[in-house]
Amino acid sequence: MEYDKKEIARKLLDDVGGIPRVYAFKDESGKEIDIFCVDDSPIEHVSSYSTVGLSDYTLNKKIDDKSLRAEIIGSTDSRNDLFLNIISDCAFKVMDGLSPCMPGTVFLNAIDNYYLDFNMKHMLLTIPFLWELHDLEFEHEYVTWLFAVPISESEYHFFVENGYQKLEMLFEKKQIDIYDLNRSPVV
Repeated sequence: MEYDKKEIARKLLDDVGGIPRVYAFKDESGKEIDIFCVDDSPIEHVSSYSTVGLSDYTLNKKIDDKSLRAEIIGSTDSRNDLFLNIISDCAFKVMDGLSPCMPGTVFLNAIDNYYLDFNMKHMLLTIPFLWELHDLEFEHEYVTWLFAVPISESEYHFFVENGYQKLEMLFEKKQIDIYDLNRSPVV
């Protein structure tokens, strides 16, 4: 099948559920990204947001001779209505070549740019674990999802000193509330 953003949105809806809304964002250079939003997913009072269209940009990696592409998804308390801006900012950094798009990528100050008083400041990309998001295989492209996890300044320093996997293990051990942008840091 040919690469199709509508197919990505359909697959996302199948995997995430809910009643979707889509918002279009444009940066100063004219690049555009759509943000898919659903409320009460994966649980009540939590909203989920995903890029649709970031996969237009190659990650310069291949799987079985197909160009690897990615979309970013994240979830937060539904009252954090600027979260879709955070996700779009992360996407624009990838689109502009300012950040890679792979597990372990940190978008510095992504949250702090919108919520100055919250404990979480940055976004860390991980393998999705909230839903069974299925990758999409097109004729020439392979599209996957990466989950954006909010992290604090001290967690970022732990990540720099100890690596992505140790931070992830610490999050699992402490059972962090990934939806809470103002949770207490684990370190």
